Amino acid sequence: MAQLGGINQVNTGRDVSFNIVTDAGLLSLDITQSFRRRGLYDHRVSRPINGPPKFVPIIAGWELDFELDRQNAGVDTFFANLESTYYQGGAINAGTITETIIDADTGAVHVFLFSGLMLTCEDIGDVKADDMIKMRVQGRASTRTQLS
Repeated sequence: MAQLGGINQVNTGRDVSFNIVTDAGLLSLDITQSFRRRGLYDHRVSRPINGPPKFVPIIAGWELDFELDRQNAGVDTFFANLESTYYQGGAINAGTITETIIDADTGAVHVFLFSGLMLTCEDIGDVKADDMIKMRVQGRASTRTQLS
């Protein structure tokens, strides 16, 4: 019998894993608490004089957001190196994210590839006594295609 994901045949975050590949290699996001993926659209409207409006959503990529608990200097170092590369006039190339999801009902494995990935880290976290440092890494990807 296939190993099923989820709880009571409902997917949870434990059924999803991902790998981020950049120019510098595999990027680990410490202790990832959440991973949000949202499709982006450029909403256009055709307004014919002889009828109701027609809505034309133009696909415009994907917006990604990771919340993580800081565990080591990996994310800080990655973005410090990215900043240094930028100011030294070096090339900054797009990366990818491979996302794997196990279906809760059948155990089927689906793999999606986010391509054209550019990452930012606009919130490296608040420092408070006796509290975890919560970091946020954002990204935008050009496409999301299903590999399996």
